[in-house]
Amino acid sequence: MPRIFYAVVVNCLAASITNNFIWFTVTFWAYLETKSVLITSLMAGVYSGTTAISGFFLGSLVDKYKKKKAMMLSSICSLALYIISIIVFIQTPSAHFKDPMSPELWIFIVLSLAGAIAGNMRSIALSTVVTILVPEPQRDKANGFVGSANGVTFLAASIFSGLDYFSLMEEAVKRGYFTTMTQVVERGIELAVEEAVKKGLPNPEELSPATRLLSRIRDAANG
Repeated sequence: MPRIFYAVVVNCLAASITNNFIWFTVTFWAYLETKSVLITSLMAGVYSGTTAISGFFLGSLVDKYKKKKAMMLSSICSLALYIISIIVFIQTPSAHFKDPMSPELWIFIVLSLAGAIAGNMRSIALSTVVTILVPEPQRDKANGFVGSANGVTFLAASIFSGLDYFSLMEEAVKRGYFTTMTQVVERGIELAVEEAVKKGLPNPEELSPATRLLSRIRDAANG
């Protein structure tokens, strides 16, 4: 396969990892600031829905413009939206971000979401360049390579955002949101059990593994 194809794939891979990492980090940060599970649930649902719906519009742009121009447009839009979101973040008092209903918080979230969604145009354009850059006998391998790159994007972004999430949790402990990292795990299990009981999904005996795990964590912390 041509070298230029590998260069385009690596370029799109780096951009996609960056966009996904930023959005995942904003989601974790929003929870730490607001301490609201609802806001993170909304952000996750809106991101998935917006990604699916925007695919039609972004796909039409990729068809309308040359692939290089579409990728450049994607990068410029993402950069512009991230810069605006940074300005909003800097200019807004930190106390406003602690209120789940704060307009400034949602403006920042929407701008970050728009920046991440704009970056998806690169992924769409990447699939179309296979027929342009790769000879027909090698297109099956090229398509597999593109699929692998997309998989690596989510894998890497998840790992990096997970590490970032851990550092944010440590920051939450320092701020006094939790006493220890053990309390972070405790709270997560408690929320899961409470939600399951509210929905009436499991029988009480089905909750015993979770409650036993919670009891062990508490015993270990106290011991």
